[in-house]
Amino acid sequence: MTGQGVPATAPPSATEVPLSDDAREFIALERAGQTWAIPEDLETAVRGFGDALVAADGGGLRRYLDRDPDAAVLAALQERPLLRHRLVAFAKLGRHRIAKYRLEGGSHTAILNARWEHGERGWRVGALDLVKTEQIQPA
Repeated sequence: MTGQGVPATAPPSATEVPLSDDAREFIALERAGQTWAIPEDLETAVRGFGDALVAADGGGLRRYLDRDPDAAVLAALQERPLLRHRLVAFAKLGRHRIAKYRLEGGSHTAILNARWEHGERGWRVGALDLVKTEQIQPA
């Protein structure tokens, strides 16, 4: 030690690529009302997957899923009839995109979260979770 203090750090070079953009994303989360653009190919996949969920189309689901859904998700999909789906939330988390679906039937609803990942085969659902189911009470 020479007693001259801590040496100054060099600023990062302009060509240095950060390992993660998480810091920018977490800052963006604090901005109320900000929306992220959904890439067109992902928007098409999200819509197609929602249609396959409502139709309980096994082949259609396998087109997007990396693994079979768990028993709770399958049970929610077997409650018939499912009439429509809505995308009720969308979030960007690192390289993943989280889509929250509301599946509506005549007497019930189911809320599902799908974690979308982009890879060699395009956008795929890496995880599908049942958030909750509810019975609709007639008015």
